[in-house]
Formats: sequence, structure tokens, C-alpha cells
Amino acid sequence: MPVSEVTQKMENIHLTADDNEVTRKMKNMHLTADDINKFPMTEELNSFLNLDYMIAHPPWKDIPWIYYPSKQYDHRPPLFVYGFGLTTEELFQYAVDEGLSRGKSYEEILQDATAAGSASTRALRHMQANYKARGMMTFERAASYHANIVLTFWDNYTTSVPRYEEVNDVIDTMEKDWGPPRWYLVNEQDLRLRDYRLKLLTT
Repeated sequence: MPVSEVTQKMENIHLTADDNEVTRKMKNMHLTADDINKFPMTEELNSFLNLDYMIAHPPWKDIPWIYYPSKQYDHRPPLFVYGFGLTTEELFQYAVDEGLSRGKSYEEILQDATAAGSASTRALRHMQANYKARGMMTFERAASYHANIVLTFWDNYTTSVPRYEEVNDVIDTMEKDWGPPRWYLVNEQDLRLRDYRLKLLTT
């Protein structure tokens, strides 16, 4: 995704399911990929394929198999990307720390839309150069309560990663500054589609 698109206004996505349904799903927020992978092929598995659940779940260390595409089940889940998730505040603070913005604080940058766009663009380009990640790292907007943008290396539709060893070296370096990478849902979904149900599930 071009940097100019990433730096456009990042809007939060809010849950739209009724309160009882959301409350039920929130009880499963602690489940890991390993936990979900142990579920049988029943209707219960589809509760994890609801867009509201995927937005609200914390970033994944690994994603469950149901978040990968499958020809066998004619299944095309939404896009997840692997990388480092940043909040808008973290992105702007990086711009301040590196002297990339006229604004001297996150709050000051927020007051000027032009300055905010410029700071975001400069920060993202600087990261690509600073971490020697050009041609390896892209940027995506996150559909998450935990991050606004993701410094991305591959996604759940990726079948191979060019220059894999070099990419892993970059990830190892960035991990020292940003913590471990995670999987994030991308904010490019058709919000009218709330369920990505698997077919051929037994009840």
C-alpha cells in the first residue's frame, strides 16, 4: 500500500453486534491459535470467524488455521498481516524523536492535519531506511483496538517470502525497538460482510 494511502485518516471500527452477542464473544478473547485449532469442525468454530471478534481480539502471536484461505472449504478469510503494530501516538512520537516533524509533541501534531500527514509519511519512510527494510516492509492500516498501523512483512495469503533470511534479520532488529511481531487484521474489509463462515461444518 502506498505511504500516501496509509497516512490518510485512521478511523476506528466499532462493534455492531448486539450487546449479548458481543459479551459472549468477549469471553473467548483469551484463546490462542493453538486453542482454536483444537476445536472440532462444528458450528462453534464459526464464532471465531465473525468480524467483530476478529477486530476485538488482541494481536495474535500465531493465527489459527481458519484465518488462512482454503480451497478445500472454498474459504477466503479477511486479510491478516504479520509485523509490528503501532498506535498513531507511537508513530507521531517516532517522528518527533527523529526530528521529522515541526510539531514537538503528539498533541501538537494532532492539531494540524497537514502536519500529521507529513509526520506520518516521513516517519514511515524513515523506518524503511533506518531498518534497511525497503522492498521488504510495507504499511497497512489495522482494524484493531490495539494498533492503527502495521509495519508489514507478509500476510495470510502469502505463499512464499522473497529474501526470507534478510527479512528475518530486519524483524530481529526491529523487535529490539518494538517488541515481538504479531498478526493484525487489516482495515480494508467490506464492513457489510460480518461473517466469514466455513462451509460443511457439522452441528
